Order: sequence, then structure tokens, then C-alpha cells
Amino acid sequence: MTTALATSDRGRVYTDFIFAELEREHERRASAQSRASSLSGFGTGAVSLAGAGLVFVFGQGHAITPVATVLLLVTLVAFIVSTGLAARVFAIGHTYRVPDAKGYRVMVGSRWSDSEEAARRATAAFAVRTITTLRAGNNRSATLLEWAGYLQVEGLAALGLALVVEFIRALA
Repeated sequence: MTTALATSDRGRVYTDFIFAELEREHERRASAQSRASSLSGFGTGAVSLAGAGLVFVFGQGHAITPVATVLLLVTLVAFIVSTGLAARVFAIGHTYRVPDAKGYRVMVGSRWSDSEEAARRATAAFAVRTITTLRAGNNRSATLLEWAGYLQVEGLAALGLALVVEFIRALA
């Protein structure tokens, strides 16, 4: 009796770990998409506010300096590229592999009477394949979001410098 119980529990620690990892990768994907949505919204809003703020502060007839123009172009490009990277993660994401219909049909068909241990091994193998491809996509998303964040910081810095240049000129 003890041997049968020990045999049926074989691999349970591994499968518990594997399925917990699968859940974590799905959570990472959801988190990345949420961050991408936030970055995209921030980038779009920042560009709009920057333009409106300059017009409000200096008036429509104010001609800005060439340095401020370049800095504003850097701001615009940084936010557009940042928003594009974030939108790529949010809208498209990355593909990952899951069991196909044939694999599921085999589970409920010819493999239905497999031992619990064999079933655990088969489902764990499916989960490992999904985790591997999901993690690779999540890592690509994280890299894109990191670059999007860097670009937004650079865009804000360029916008700040442009405003400083224009304020110094207005005060002179």
C-alpha cells in the first residue's frame, strides 16, 4: 500500500513547481501588457501636454529658438518611438506554444487510462513547452518596455531642457 501511494505521488513536487512557473509567466505577460498600456498612454499625453503647454506659456506668435526646436523634436521622436514600442507589446504581444487539439484528443482518448504518474509527466511536458516559449516572449516584452521607459525619460529630459532654454530667452 505504501509503495503504491509513493508511486502515485512520484513527480508531484516537480509538476507543482512547473505549473506554478506557468502561472507566474502568465502573470508576467499580463503585467507587461498593463505596463505597456500605461507607457503608451503617458507618451501620448505627454506629447499633447508639451505642445499645449508651450502654446499656453509663450503664445501662438512666439518663435522658439533653434536649440529648443531640436530639443522638442527629440522629445517628439522619443515619445513616438516609446509609444510605438509599448503599443507593440500591448497590441501584439509575443506568441507562445500551447498543446494543439491533437494533444488534447490523445489525452482524453488513447492515454486516458495511463497511470497518474504518466499523466502527470505528459501534462508537465506540455506545460514546460508553454513556459519556455512564453518566457522567451515575456523577456522580449520586458526589453521593449525597458527601452520605452528609457526613451520616455530622455523625452522628458529634452522637453525640460527646451523649456529651460525658452524661459532663459524669455527672461533675457
